[in-house]
Amino acid sequence: MSVLGGCIAVLGSKAIEYGSAGALGCTMITFVASIGWKKQDPNVDNLPVAQTLDLLWKFFKPISFSLIGKEVNFAVLDGKLVGYGVAIIVVGSLIILIPG
Repeated sequence: MSVLGGCIAVLGSKAIEYGSAGALGCTMITFVASIGWKKQDPNVDNLPVAQTLDLLWKFFKPISFSLIGKEVNFAVLDGKLVGYGVAIIVVGSLIILIPG
């Protein structure tokens, strides 16, 4: 059911010309499903649906990341903006790594 909802979110968002909304819809569906499953039985960690989706994710993860990488156009990226992004990631990583 959650896979069907994700497909509807992606295809529906493309149909109404809001392509980015599909990814957000898929993310929200997973959070709602997770909350629903925990309400059904909070002590069960190995649900059959979770195991099936884990297997599917192991198969589709390389495909999805390669397709996302194919769509990134590095020619339109501003070098200054990329530098800021790298700096933010480095500073954040250093803050996390500093023992507190």
